[in-house]
Amino acid sequence: MIHSRYFLQLLLCLVLMSASANIIASEREAYIDSMLALVPEAKNDTNKVLLLCELSRAYFQVAPDKGVVYGEHALKLSEELGYQHGILKANSALGRCYAVQNNLSIALQYFDAMLSQARKMKSNEDIGNALVSIANVYNEKGEYQKALNHLLKADNAYKEANMNNRYFVMNNIGSVYIRMDSFKQSLPYILEAIRMEKQDKAVPGRLAIAYENAGSAYNMTGEYDRSLYYLFQALDIAEKTGNRVSYANTLSNIGATYLRIGSTEHPNTTIPDSLKNKKENLLK
Repeated sequence: MIHSRYFLQLLLCLVLMSASANIIASEREAYIDSMLALVPEAKNDTNKVLLLCELSRAYFQVAPDKGVVYGEHALKLSEELGYQHGILKANSALGRCYAVQNNLSIALQYFDAMLSQARKMKSNEDIGNALVSIANVYNEKGEYQKALNHLLKADNAYKEANMNNRYFVMNNIGSVYIRMDSFKQSLPYILEAIRMEKQDKAVPGRLAIAYENAGSAYNMTGEYDRSLYYLFQALDIAEKTGNRVSYANTLSNIGATYLRIGSTEHPNTTIPDSLKNKKENLLK
């Protein structure tokens, strides 16, 4: 039986997450206020378009209706100025605002417009970004094959843009396969995402997400030793970076994995030497 200490750690983490969320919200509000102060004096030029797009982006998770207002303003001004990059960014911002409100059909319209604009600009990276955005909408709609098709096209666009680190699209493809219950098919893409990220900047947060996905996929294929190997690496990153949300989620997944195998020990579980003490402390 898993010791209650494991659950106490998870409970403490959830309490700290609440405090962190309040701090983040306060910082976001201050950032928005600083941009709002610039709007009245801003000239109707490309800089104002970028300011409006950034306001829309900042609002899309906390007040998406306001994000729509600033996104529409940015789109209108961009069209008046003939500012092609602004048209692209405004459509992207509006698509996100509608997507987060679950207005997925409208979100698709803006992301499709973003894709058309990216193709008009012959920007392969922006084409890839638009295809990923469209794929994310189809993913939310449960149309996984359409999501997968758009992600594979996005990967090709990124290759055309000579992007060697295509972590996001690789990890997203893996995630869609997980949603399709195609766990073995997901693993090559997730592991490739890990390889690419390690070879490039090795951003801890990105690695943690991919480790978490790999752990989930291996869990569902019954390869619990490999599942725990990646989950403990994700836990280590979450602890070192102070990401309490990720730490709590990973703790929960580790606990669920041990419950799935029916004990707190598994004869084939191999954990990196640097993480063995962490494992032992969780299981005391």
